[in-house]
Amino acid sequence: MIDVATAVRNTSEYFKEIEKSLNGSPPENLRLEEVEKSEDASHWLITLGHDVRSALPPAPSVLSSAFTPDAKWQYVRQYKLFRINAITGEIDSMKIRKV
Repeated sequence: MIDVATAVRNTSEYFKEIEKSLNGSPPENLRLEEVEKSEDASHWLITLGHDVRSALPPAPSVLSSAFTPDAKWQYVRQYKLFRINAITGEIDSMKIRKV
């Protein structure tokens, strides 16, 4: 059986690898949000949160009509729920968690 620290570490690395391969960069501001053991103790349920840029670029400032490098992007917090086999450490599923 794997302990919670190992489950969290493996899940974080797994998610970073997936995000990097799909988006070209690791998730921003990745944090552990929740950890729970399933009722039958067969799985760890781990929620990770990360920031995602909004679909729209920053609005131009009042003084400038063009995009400036100093403009601030808006971010949205997203959460992923992972189900990890407590015996093998395999990640059985990853789902979007609505808060």
